[in-house]
Amino acid sequence: MSTQDAWRRWFGLLFLVIAGGMTTWGLLVLDARLRGWWFVFYWTACLVFVLLAMGVAILDWLIMRRRGRDARANLAREVFGKARRTRRDPVPGDPGNGSDGASRSAERPAPKRPPEED
Repeated sequence: MSTQDAWRRWFGLLFLVIAGGMTTWGLLVLDARLRGWWFVFYWTACLVFVLLAMGVAILDWLIMRRRGRDARANLAREVFGKARRTRRDPVPGDPGNGSDGASRSAERPAPKRPPEED
């Protein structure tokens, strides 16, 4: 995990804690005191922190998804690249791979045909 990932997750956690604290505080302590525009302002601020936490979470999810996709693509390139290199690089002494100049088709005897009757 990089430094940017850590900062992004800490900010997400901070926004969640603030939104949770505001919700708890607003429902238990400030319920009787929040009237008129203060009510609207307070709960709008709480909503903003919830939306910020969701935005950070979605951003983190998209970044992790892209990294996973890139890692799978790199792994596939590495594995299939090794397979191609192995196929191209002949192993000495392995019949049929072209290392000794003979091919598999040259090693197989031709099928015998039955004698023709006239």
